[in-house]
Amino acid sequence: MTDPDFELGQCVKVVWKDSSVIDGWIYDLDKPEWQLKRITTIGFVCKVAPDSLTLTSSSTNTGGFLSPLKIPLCCIEQAATIELPD
Repeated sequence: MTDPDFELGQCVKVVWKDSSVIDGWIYDLDKPEWQLKRITTIGFVCKVAPDSLTLTSSSTNTGGFLSPLKIPLCCIEQAATIELPD
């Protein structure tokens, strides 16, 4: 994904691939549990950067964010806004 067209505060659903961390001695890199994982995240946009999209589950009226998650744009397979009722 390049140049996401999202605004701060929008609710979005993002499907992305996350790499697996392999620690210690490795004997077989072909095992399926070490393959890229597909992750679905729903959150509010708190930052759009040239190389990443940062989402949060909660924000304050003073600009604070709870547990922001930064997703590299190159990992995003799908992204769409979610319309919330007022």
